[in-house]
Amino acid sequence: MLGTASDTMLYDYINNPQEQQFYEVYTPDSVMTFYTIQNDTLMKKLRFRYAFHNDTLYMSHPNKPVQTVHVKNFTDSTVTIDYTRTYRDTLFYCTSTTRRSELPKWKFEK
Repeated sequence: MLGTASDTMLYDYINNPQEQQFYEVYTPDSVMTFYTIQNDTLMKKLRFRYAFHNDTLYMSHPNKPVQTVHVKNFTDSTVTIDYTRTYRDTLFYCTSTTRRSELPKWKFEK
């Protein structure tokens, strides 16, 4: 199944507002846009292709190898995800919790 629904879905990582905020915007055309925002400034913006198959979310980026994450819990408002990241030959096992929210307005776009 490509996409998640007929509407755009946006999740933000549950975090302290003074720290960097991470947002994921899922659109019906199977594109996920990832934003990093700090102090009302857009620090980073990445676009991925995504697809859901059973309980796995498949992500791909033109400049990175395909990544897969396992969705542990998926409700209307919260998503809990297990995933792996590789950084400088080290493999990290991570869990993230996101919640459905609105995308904030920021002052500057990098």
